[in-house]
Amino acid sequence: MSVFTRMQLAWGAGVGVTLAAVVAALMTPAQQPAAAEPAVKLPVGLHYVPTDAAVFAHVEFAGLWKSSLGDTFRKLKLPPLEKALKELTALSGLTLGDLTTATLYMPALKGQQDMERMAVIFTTAKAYDRKAVLAALEASPGAKTGKYENKDNVVRIAPKVGPTIFVDLSDDRRIVAGIGLKDEPKADPNPADGPHSATFKQAGGAAMVGGMNVANLPDQIRLGDDAFPPQMRPFLPIAKSETISLVGKLAGKELTLAVAVRSPNKQLAGEVEKSLDILRGLAKVGLDEAEKELKQAEKDGDDMKAFRPLLKVAADVLKSGKLDVDDRTATLTVPADVPYAAFVEMVAGGKMTSNARDQNNLKQLGIAVHSYHDANGTMFPSYLVDKKGKPTLSWRVLALPYIEQNQLYAKFKLDEPWDSAHNMKVFKDNPMPAVFLYGGDKAEDKATRYRVFSGNGAGFDPTGRLKFADFTDGTSNTIAIVTAATAVPWTKPDELEFDPEKEVGKLLHFKGDRCNVTMFDGSVRAIKKTITEVTLKAAVTRSGGEVLGADW
Repeated sequence: MSVFTRMQLAWGAGVGVTLAAVVAALMTPAQQPAAAEPAVKLPVGLHYVPTDAAVFAHVEFAGLWKSSLGDTFRKLKLPPLEKALKELTALSGLTLGDLTTATLYMPALKGQQDMERMAVIFTTAKAYDRKAVLAALEASPGAKTGKYENKDNVVRIAPKVGPTIFVDLSDDRRIVAGIGLKDEPKADPNPADGPHSATFKQAGGAAMVGGMNVANLPDQIRLGDDAFPPQMRPFLPIAKSETISLVGKLAGKELTLAVAVRSPNKQLAGEVEKSLDILRGLAKVGLDEAEKELKQAEKDGDDMKAFRPLLKVAADVLKSGKLDVDDRTATLTVPADVPYAAFVEMVAGGKMTSNARDQNNLKQLGIAVHSYHDANGTMFPSYLVDKKGKPTLSWRVLALPYIEQNQLYAKFKLDEPWDSAHNMKVFKDNPMPAVFLYGGDKAEDKATRYRVFSGNGAGFDPTGRLKFADFTDGTSNTIAIVTAATAVPWTKPDELEFDPEKEVGKLLHFKGDRCNVTMFDGSVRAIKKTITEVTLKAAVTRSGGEVLGADW
């Protein structure tokens, strides 16, 4: 995956926005002794973050919206952001200027289930429409299929499948939500010392702050010297650190970023400094590779002029970034004169290569596969069938509620064929969702290349009974969705029937020498055109027991 794509997916993926207000009771000296001064004066929202959280992020919108980044977002008027803001206003009565702070944390990341456990805290400058938010929660799929409880505006939803959801709406300027947490988020204005204490002390006046507690990250990241992959050995000191933090402060309208790696001792901090220096060297090599990718993309017909600002940002960071070691902490500071706004305009403005759009689409569809499984306990059927077993509608129609296309989904009659009078009218009268459009194809054709392998041990079949537990080869080793050589009408139940005796590679669409596919773990891979049929077929099956070849 290219440097551009990784950044775009990370940006597109994003983290979401949160809002919260902390109200303290006033006590007079005559009533009781004065409270002790907090050891750390935390910004609103950070009161909820445990000092040993695996990951946390906090944003102060008041200053950030006034920065050059805020100016850029307002100027771009991005359709997805505009849509989200309209939905926010319709639901809660809030506007962009009403957002105050956003905080997110994850307590631990030891296993796959931990990836679903998190808390978000939102604060607003004015009261939100509590009744509307409560109504939306009660109407959610998890509440309808599982257990819904509302006690004094504190909501608990226990869906039949998936993690329990907790939402505290007791304060009309604060929303506290928890997903799959063992303990509900609680405010602590005077937290005890912990791994993030040093980062918390820098939070006052910062526009954004975040951190990672290495001890609570997956064990694979903290492997011992012998088990650490040889190619990653130069970065072993970072994996042995205590915390990694990011602090962004405004200098006028510009943002200064500082990345700090705190180590157990000064000696290791010096080794971390060397690791960061190696990273800078690799980044310079990466810039050269990026330049080659730009030229290749231009040969493939992509307009790459918009990507030049990204290269400038990267070059400026490498040139002006300052690396220091103070006691146990190695800090890389990027000054405010780096043109972040140009980078945001390029990435958030949707100026991607067709390859990046393809990977982004596949990533979204991979998330939809997991969301459907969480809600229903099984995988999509590759297509719906009627009582006689005849295919009627594609899995892509079932995916609509999970790609924010509920209204379009409601228009289809699931018990009728895709080309029935009713369903064909829906097909003709509505544009195909953009997530199904492969770059280079025409939107007006309403045809998609995003198809799945079905039957004979592949990851999908028409029964719709497959579960992740059935993937004994591993979800990261099994192909879910591919970019197919032939595009089909997006509602048509026309998938790639898997036949182990026939050639599979010819069914894929290779641009240059690569074909993008989504794996069942949600990741996106680029398959090389030189891949053997043996390896490719092994990646298609979910429980064949094969070992993927070296060409994978």
